[in-house]
Amino acid sequence: MNYLYDKETGEKLSGVYEKDGIIYRRDYVYFDAMLMSSENGIELLKYPEPFRVPKCYALDDEFCGDLYTDYEFSEALSTQKWKMVDGVVAPVDSSVRVSDLIASRKLAAVRSKKRFYNYAMGNNKWQYFCTWTFSDNKVRSDKDLLFNTYNLFIKTVRKHNSDVKALAVYEEFEKGGYHMHALLGNCRLRLVPGINPHNGEFVYSCLGHQVFNCLDWTYGFSNVVCIHPESEKLQVVNYLGSYLTKDCPAPYRCKRFFHTQNLESRDTYMFSLSDMNEPLLRMLQSYKGSISEDESVFSNLCNAFGLKYQKQSRSGVAVYRSNVNIDRYLDCFPDVFIKSK
Repeated sequence: MNYLYDKETGEKLSGVYEKDGIIYRRDYVYFDAMLMSSENGIELLKYPEPFRVPKCYALDDEFCGDLYTDYEFSEALSTQKWKMVDGVVAPVDSSVRVSDLIASRKLAAVRSKKRFYNYAMGNNKWQYFCTWTFSDNKVRSDKDLLFNTYNLFIKTVRKHNSDVKALAVYEEFEKGGYHMHALLGNCRLRLVPGINPHNGEFVYSCLGHQVFNCLDWTYGFSNVVCIHPESEKLQVVNYLGSYLTKDCPAPYRCKRFFHTQNLESRDTYMFSLSDMNEPLLRMLQSYKGSISEDESVFSNLCNAFGLKYQKQSRSGVAVYRSNVNIDRYLDCFPDVFIKSK
């Protein structure tokens, strides 16, 4: 991608760039809601203020008449920001500040949690909730060795379960070192009932599920609970996600969770809840048969899909959930939502 510059001032033209021989202008569209959909239901995020999303479209070649198209010039300037000072183009100090680093880490954490929940709540049939510990002191104190050891286990399981799915997070012990929690599916683990060494009785979780030990895990202790097919998936995911939302031990530029590449993520859509959202109203009318003209689009949306309020984040984003599967309606009304990449 190459930016375009004014021939007279050398100033970079905001929002215009060249890519693969085509000139684009970057504009923005505004949304105030986001919808995550899977076969397990939908989750709606209602934002207190609209957020903007880039939208690019091609321009006529004649637009370049007064702009630089020299690639060498563009490449030389692309790494440097410029500004006009008393009619003279001057470089902008672009050194990274500590505040920039902190903001970057916060944004990375938000994106990581979003990706985690989209994988966890996607169309993946989770069978096991696992806790893995590591007997080797070097492994449990080094995240790289920890991941390599965990990866060896996944490769071993994959020999007999080629399409195994796994999603794992790691947690730090209070006394130091790490252990892992994971969701596994599309596989069969070799399990034996966990026995309490003090009384010789079977071990059960606080929710009444029987706890097993995994014979395939040879790197330390293991606790495995079989997930009932009719169990509330969100409860299981939230329990695992609680380890991700704690003070995460992941340092800067380090993965917060691990996953196999075959996981299905929830589809994410952006849209507007304005009262003039006619495509959304048409979809709701098709789904429910009728809508109330006296109510807002949001009220009709909640009534149609049975969306229930769950919580509100610190930034004011309200979360609503429903067990309704609307995938086929999304296919029938593609103009209602903008799919997020």
